[in-house]
Amino acid sequence: MSSYTKYMYQKKVQQNKKDFGQYIDTIIPILPAEYTSQTIIYYLKQYYPFEYRMLKEQCKYYAKQARTLKKFGKKKRYFVVNADDFLEHMIRAKGLLKFKTLDNHKKHFSSFEQEKAEDALRKVRIPKINKVQIKISEAQKHVQAVDPAFLEKLRGFYSRKNASQKDKVYILQELQKYYSNKMVQFFKRIAQSEYNFQLREMAFHYLQNFKHFTELRKQKYMRIHTKNKKRRAMIRRNGKVRYEIPQTPQELEYRIHNQGKEQKYKSYDYFISHSYKDYTSVQHLINLLNDAKKNIYCDWISDEDYLKRELFCEDTTSVLRRRIEQSNAVIFVSSSNSQNSYWVQRELKYARKCGKEIFKIDKETINQDKVSLKKYIE
Repeated sequence: MSSYTKYMYQKKVQQNKKDFGQYIDTIIPILPAEYTSQTIIYYLKQYYPFEYRMLKEQCKYYAKQARTLKKFGKKKRYFVVNADDFLEHMIRAKGLLKFKTLDNHKKHFSSFEQEKAEDALRKVRIPKINKVQIKISEAQKHVQAVDPAFLEKLRGFYSRKNASQKDKVYILQELQKYYSNKMVQFFKRIAQSEYNFQLREMAFHYLQNFKHFTELRKQKYMRIHTKNKKRRAMIRRNGKVRYEIPQTPQELEYRIHNQGKEQKYKSYDYFISHSYKDYTSVQHLINLLNDAKKNIYCDWISDEDYLKRELFCEDTTSVLRRRIEQSNAVIFVSSSNSQNSYWVQRELKYARKCGKEIFKIDKETINQDKVSLKKYIE
């Protein structure tokens, strides 16, 4: 096992050297008359931002692994430096910091040629950077950038020894709807240590969506960290078990009604009552409220895996009512679309019945980057 992990680590190091060697080659023509290793690293961050972030996270990951091995007196497998030190070593290995190279570059430097080279690099790199950023932005539309208190309870339930495979799948599906540093670290831990392949795969895809360093480890190289023979046998049996959640309103209503662990402790600051036709404005409102650390209920984010429009039924109504009950207040996004929406009127009526405070915000003010909530009076 240790020889395999050491081999995989060395393989990654060699791949990083190959990749970043090529990246550095593209940076050389745009260097100023005088430069240092930090100048080159600056340009790498600018033109290869996601590659740099992956390298940085990879170095941190293996440094943590090395500390863990040392803590338990295990044989050293990883010889890790931080990302900038790794890059500086490569820059020196290429001879770019030798006095002769620096002097030669300065003598033959041409600002015209530098600008021409940088324009050419921009034309190649900026579209690629934008393409990755668009993918990340698309993933961010399906999550909230907050970490409400109830998520800590869900993470706790997941880590319990008696948590079943089924419970873990439900919990991960809910945790995937949030994005924060804590959530990223949690999913990294799952991707690294979870024995069941389905759960590792879920964590892997979550991290991949946001361009974080992760690995999808093969089952035969996973270790079971318990000496209890019965528990070891049970974990081994469940290693390849998959549980597919029925993606229907009925399933969600059932989980809510039967106090599913991932549903029992949910709470929201605001329930957004709106017309789906105002999607773009509502998405922007959610981002603004997330910036203010508010956790929002919006059906096409919070329950998008269950509440599909083509599957609308009475259970959908039951779920929405429960979400209103779980929210501290309701925000009515006012527009010509929502004012004529039958479902928005039903939601507001039920909110009043529950005694929930209802705020109104005009769609136009959202588009002006303003969150101006006014008490809604009919």
